[in-house]
Amino acid sequence: MTLRSATLSELAAVVASILLAVWVIVPLYPSNRFMMIPSAIAAIGIVVYSMRVRGEAVKDVGISTHAFMPALRLLIIPLVVAVVVFGGVSLSTNTFRWETLAWYKLITLPAWGILQQFVLQGFVYRRIRSLVESPNHAIGWTAILFSLVHLPNFPLMLLTLVGGLVWTWVYSKAPNIIAIGISHGLLSLLVMATMPKRLLPTLSVGYKYFLSQSF
Repeated sequence: MTLRSATLSELAAVVASILLAVWVIVPLYPSNRFMMIPSAIAAIGIVVYSMRVRGEAVKDVGISTHAFMPALRLLIIPLVVAVVVFGGVSLSTNTFRWETLAWYKLITLPAWGILQQFVLQGFVYRRIRSLVESPNHAIGWTAILFSLVHLPNFPLMLLTLVGGLVWTWVYSKAPNIIAIGISHGLLSLLVMATMPKRLLPTLSVGYKYFLSQSF
């Protein structure tokens, strides 16, 4: 097997693990979130195994203090724009939800954001970048793939497409997953607190979306 074929197989396996969780396991066990853990472990296991085979350390993919401040500086303007846009939407529709600002979400959402960005940037983007010549094409394909795994939640797909473009562009300039992951978590909290439910009724994806579960 060539390196290109191996890389494509790795990407397909990780995406398949995610799709298995949201489209197969959820319908079978709709009320048991713990049943999604094996798929999550499988996806992370593939990523870690791939990194080990290629001799990549966690600091090599951006889990370190290196480039933290440069990444943070690049993220400031997108974060401010997001606050203005989503805050404006919330004020104009009177839909701000204070109950979503629970203290524990300030810990869990950034942690979840770091984990997602570890897979998205540290694995998906780096593998796609090794397959294509243009860095802009790699950024675009990474964002598109990130958006597609959020099917069929089309409003969330649009948001994740934009977010994926910004986060991957920042990573290409300043590869620090911690800074990008924290911004991911904070933006998720902002969206949950401000977006009117008629525009974004839920953050659920896959089969769970059809169960009409709210935030």
